[in-house]
Amino acid sequence: MAAETAKEAPAIGPPEKAAPVEDTPRILVISCGGTVTGVAEDPTDVQRYTMGALNAEAFRSRVAPQLGQRVKLMFHDFAETGTGSPDFGSDKWLEIARYLLAESTRSSDGFVLLVGTDVIEFAFFLYHVIALRIPVVLTGAYRHSTSMSPDGDRNVYHAILVAMSKLSWGRGVLWVSNDTISSAYYVGKHHANRPGAIHAGDAGYLGHIVDQKDVRYNYDPSLPTDPRISIDLQKVKDLPRVDILKGYPGSNVDLFFAAVEKAEDPAGGIVLEGMGAGSWSTKPGKEIMEYSKLRQFPVIVCRGPEEGHVSGAFVYGLGDGCIGGGNLSSMKAWVKLRLLLCKGASYEEIKKAFSY
Repeated sequence: MAAETAKEAPAIGPPEKAAPVEDTPRILVISCGGTVTGVAEDPTDVQRYTMGALNAEAFRSRVAPQLGQRVKLMFHDFAETGTGSPDFGSDKWLEIARYLLAESTRSSDGFVLLVGTDVIEFAFFLYHVIALRIPVVLTGAYRHSTSMSPDGDRNVYHAILVAMSKLSWGRGVLWVSNDTISSAYYVGKHHANRPGAIHAGDAGYLGHIVDQKDVRYNYDPSLPTDPRISIDLQKVKDLPRVDILKGYPGSNVDLFFAAVEKAEDPAGGIVLEGMGAGSWSTKPGKEIMEYSKLRQFPVIVCRGPEEGHVSGAFVYGLGDGCIGGGNLSSMKAWVKLRLLLCKGASYEEIKKAFSY
C-alpha cells in the first residue's frame, strides 16, 4: 500500500539533500514523562516514584555541562508528564506528532523526546506519521533519576548527541539508549527490568555512541522497506479501536465476539497474538476466520515469542489466507492496523500493507 506524505512534513531524504544546519545546532528536548523524569525517596525502590517530577528544563543542568557550547538546547514539557505509558493514549500520541510537525517549520534542527518505555511502540507510531529530514530521537530509562546507578541522564545526553549529528539526518525516527542507536520501526523492550534490553532484535543496531562523545553509524541512511502510513494529523483526534487477544491452549471465542459485536464501541479489527508463529486453538480459530472472511473483517495474526515472522500463508488452527503480522509484535501490529483503519483502508489494502 503506497504511503502518502503528510503535507506538513518535509519529505525525508539523505543528508546531502537536507537543508544546511548551523554550526551550533538547535535541539528541542521535549518531556513526555516516563521513568526518566521520575524521583523517589528510596533509591532502592524502582517501582514507587513520582513520574514527571523532573521537568524538561531540569535536564539542562544534568547534561548541558558535558555539551558545552556545541549545541543550543531548548526545552518543552508536554502536558500530563506525570502520566505513565499505559495511560498515555493515542490521542496524546497524535498531539505530540502535531507539535513536532509545527515545531519543525520553526527553529529546530532536531528533536529529543523523553518518553516512557513500557509502551515503546509509540516510537513505531512516530516512525509512520513523522517524515522529517531532521532527527527525531526518542529515549527513556529503566531506573528513575534518584535510583542507584540511574541510566536516564546518560541516555538523554546520548540522544542529544545523536540529534546534533548531521549523520543522523534522513534516517527516520530513532531510539537511543545504552550507548546504542536503533530504528524506531524495529526497536522493542525485551526485558521488563534489566537496563540495556531495549534493542532492535534481529534487525540490529544502526549505530553506537563511542567514548561518550562520538556518534558512529554502521550504515548509510536507509529506511525499513515497510512504507509509512501517513494520516491527516490536523483532522484526526484519535485512532479507531483495535483489540489484542492472546492465544493459549483451550481458548474460546467469547472475548473475540465480545470485542467485535457486543461492545458499545466495537473493535474495527483484531490482533491475535498466537503461540509460536501465530498458532491458535483449532475450534475457536475456525470460527474467527469464518467471521473474518465472511465480513472482510481484519484479523492480524502475530507471533508469540519476541522474534520471528508470521506470513499468514498458513497458520495452525487458523488455516489458509490469514493476514500475517510479518515481523511485527502484536503491539506494533495493533498500531499499524489502527493507522490503516484511520485512513479508511479496505480489507485487501490492509492485507497488502501487512505483506511487507
